[in-house]
Amino acid sequence: MKKKPNSIYVSGPITNTADHVRQFKEAVEYLKQQGRKPLDPLQIKPSQEMLSQKDEWNYYMKEAIKMLMEADAIYMLEGWEGSRGARIEHLLAQELNIAVYYASEDYKYV
Repeated sequence: MKKKPNSIYVSGPITNTADHVRQFKEAVEYLKQQGRKPLDPLQIKPSQEMLSQKDEWNYYMKEAIKMLMEADAIYMLEGWEGSRGARIEHLLAQELNIAVYYASEDYKYV
């Protein structure tokens, strides 16, 4: 029997998405209810390095990828296909054989 993932990185659209905070919060709560440890990129805090950069997106993506590397799986929120960052995270997870789950599917097995 396949081992269920413990730590699951949450990925989805953030930039220009009005309700991304709600979407991520709901996903985090769902994963906690399933006994999993959600890794939420919205919890990444700005640093002095980020404040000195002109490109915040690059900073947050680098930090998010570090977080993804700690995960057993990735949980793709609806609309991820329209997000440059989420597409990068999805591809990286696939290339590194990190289990991929989609919010649009039944997650009773996550």
